[in-house]
Amino acid sequence: MREVAGALQVIVACAANVGHRIAGIAASAQAQRAQLEGSRQAVGEMDRVIQQDAASAEQASAAASELSAQAEELASMVSGFKLAEGKASRMKPARPALAGRAGPPA
Repeated sequence: MREVAGALQVIVACAANVGHRIAGIAASAQAQRAQLEGSRQAVGEMDRVIQQDAASAEQASAAASELSAQAEELASMVSGFKLAEGKASRMKPARPALAGRAGPPA
């Protein structure tokens, strides 16, 4: 009978040890889930910022194209003015538009 009681005590102790280990695994899984959720949110925020940057770049490109067209139109209008003979112009001649350039002049 003592052998049976001793064996049952060992079984109970092992079962308690397994229970503690399962609780540890569950706690680790919960911590990993929280970390993964944080990572998912960070990736979502980065995606949002990248989309905003792309939209800003597209708007800047459109604005640069519009300014280039307006500069060409203004140069065309100014070229129609004539100065009286013998009078020196203080204005520098307009530079030709730089084809395909979206940024400010260097």
